[in-house]
Formats: sequence, C-alpha cells, structure tokens
Amino acid sequence: MLFRCSKSEFPCRMKQTIMDLEEYLYCKFNHKGNTLAAAGKSAHIQLYTVTVHHRLKPFERKLDNETPVAFFAWSPDDRYLLSCGLRSQSKAIVWNMATLDRLVRVSNTPEDCLSTACWLPNSTQFAVAGIQGHFYLCDLTGNIERSWEGIRVIGLAALHRENTVLAADNHNRVRSYTADMDSTVVQTDKEIISIEVSKCDQFLLCTMKKGGGLQFFHLESGTLLMRLAGLKQEKDFIYSSFGGSPDESYVASGSEDKCVYIWHRSKQLPIAVLSGHTKQVNCVDWNPVIHSMLVSVSDDCTIKVWGPAPPLDSEGANAEASLHNDSLLGGGSSGNPRGFESNEDDDDEDDGMDAEDLRVTRNGGSVVSQGIPGSSQLSEGHSSRGRRYPVFLERQRTVTDVHSQSESSLGSTQDAASSLEQSSYSFGWL
Repeated sequence: MLFRCSKSEFPCRMKQTIMDLEEYLYCKFNHKGNTLAAAGKSAHIQLYTVTVHHRLKPFERKLDNETPVAFFAWSPDDRYLLSCGLRSQSKAIVWNMATLDRLVRVSNTPEDCLSTACWLPNSTQFAVAGIQGHFYLCDLTGNIERSWEGIRVIGLAALHRENTVLAADNHNRVRSYTADMDSTVVQTDKEIISIEVSKCDQFLLCTMKKGGGLQFFHLESGTLLMRLAGLKQEKDFIYSSFGGSPDESYVASGSEDKCVYIWHRSKQLPIAVLSGHTKQVNCVDWNPVIHSMLVSVSDDCTIKVWGPAPPLDSEGANAEASLHNDSLLGGGSSGNPRGFESNEDDDDEDDGMDAEDLRVTRNGGSVVSQGIPGSSQLSEGHSSRGRRYPVFLERQRTVTDVHSQSESSLGSTQDAASSLEQSSYSFGWL
C-alpha cells in the first residue's frame, strides 16, 4: 500500500519567492534536508539554510565555480558537494561543505566535458561523465580509479545500498556499471535527459525528450510501470524528484509550460499542478526530511518554496463549504520587483486554504467559473470525462483533488496527455 500524504500537509501553496539575476537550472537538498544548493548560468552555487519555518535563508558566501553550473550532487554523508559545468571542456569540482572550500578539481584530459555526476554510498568515491564520451570513477583525491571510454553519458545516478552506477546514454538506454561488469537495465523508446532513483533502489524515473514525458520503471526487472502524463518537455533539460512521503510515493517535475506537476506513483495523470513561475521550470526537488516542502527553480530567475496551506478557522470552513458547491471567488494580484524576497504567508489570514474538501469541477465540458475575475482566460470545450483537476496559481489558493477512475476508462497515455494539454489552469483563489 502506497503512503498518501495528508491533505493538510500537501505542498499546495507558494510560501516564498526568492528573486535573482540569473536563470536557475538546478537545485538539490542535502540528505539531512537542512541545506539547499541552487545554481544556473552564472559561475557560482548559492546555498540556503532551511529555517524552522521551512523557508530558505541564503548563506553569506557562494561557491565560485569555474563555469556555469549544469548539475551537482551531495555526498551521502553531506560532507561534500560535487559540481559539474555547463559548457564544453568543463571540469568537476568537489567542495568541502564544512569550510566551503574547493577540495579537488577532477580532470583527466584538456578535452574533458563533465556535465553529470553521482556519489557511491561510501561518500569517498564518485562518478563523473559527459556527452563527449568521458566517464570516470574517482576518489576524493581526484584519482581516476576506473574509466569507460566512448560512452556518451547524459545522466548519472547511483544505487543507495550497492556500489552500482546507473548511466543514461545516447542510445536511449540506462546501463548499470559495477567493478566487475556492466549491463543494460532499461531500454526506452525516446531520448533520456535525466534520471532519478528512489531511495529504496526499486524504481527509476526517466525524464524523456520530445514529448516522451516521465517514464516510471521497476529497476530490477526493467519493466515500464507507467508513463506519467501532463508535463510539457520538448528540448531542454528538466529534472524530476521522488518525495512527498517517507516511502517517496510522489513524483514532482518541472515543465516547459511554466508549471510544476505532481503525481502519485499509482496515478498516470497529475494530482496537482502548481503555477506561478513565468518561464520554464527547470528543476523541482522535494525536501527528503520535511515532506511538505517542495522547491522549484526556473528560467524566470526565481526560486519558489511550496508548502501546505494554513488551517482554516470556522469562518473559512463556511467559505469552503460554499466552494465545494462549484462556486469560486477571486481577485487581482501584484508582482514583486526583481531582487525582492516574497514571503507568501504574509497575506491576509483568510486566503489560507485546506486542501481537504476544496474542489473545482468542470461541468459539461467547461470550467465552472462563477464570480472569477478574468474568467475569460478559462478554456472552453475541455472534455474532463468526469475527472477533477487541481489548480494552483501564484498568490492564488485554489486546490482540487483528482478523483480516481478505473484504468480501463483512462484510455491510452497519449489520450490522457492530449486531454491535459487542452485544459487551462488560469483560475484560482486570492
């Protein structure tokens, strides 16, 4: 039985927005869940402390990388951070997180292009690789213990309990590499752009290129369990994350349509869509300890923290009962200037909502939009087949559940994805 997150703890509301002058490409919490690293097209990594109120507070010092940062990985003991560059001839750098100083720079040849990395469970060995055919297993001194030549690697991940490295390459496959052997564990029908392994080492999540969406595999057998539909991914790198519960029953991903998508592992269609970014969302990461905390980074130069809505008082409960009967209220919003940190919880108390019973339904193929300013933006003629979809907008607090239906009525993955593409989530609660 898969764990289901309590509605009162679900990350349905934007809690904080941090604005910067760079486009963020990647973010990752450490394993203790108390530090977030984020980086992008500038040559530095910004670190944030997670406060007791589940917000982000920046470190005074940044890690100055040699090139724009494409990817990084925390060691299992959180003592080190391994960063990889974005551009050609980029190197990998190991950072000592106790001192924030550079520990070692990894380079075998001047032509090295190392753009992805992972740590082995012992925290003393790591793998680095890139699309130009460089693939190394190294130790903390930078010594290359093993190399595989001619393998154009797109993404790396490591099992949490075994010294096994998984590498997605340009042959639309994921192969496992150990000290003794290597073998193909997953073969896909489209190009893979990133991979993620669950903490239990049973499941593999592959983000696919050119509309392939997310493909969810059983790792030991290589069986495709499900194609998660809804997100838009055509050309750029998008990173996804397991999380949301102790057994990682949820999957979150960025998307080229500016939204964050959340699925339950048992559902093909998303159970939540969070909107608020104004450009493509490149990476989403779930806090591994605070399961109600989700972070997304985007080309719009912002980091957004998502968390649960505060509980309703009795007056809010009456409003909720009214909304349950297919009516909505709404209003306008204003933006923040660049460089300003927005704490979304500073709004009026009555705009907080519990995700327990609040629903927005589509009746007769159109969105119910009574009383919503700007409802002309809502899509018409969307066939929902009786389903209910979630809606989250910046400074807007509408939450709905997706009600399950039998697998036989879902239709094909392509039909489900097409249905979602036709729908609009341009409404919400202020």
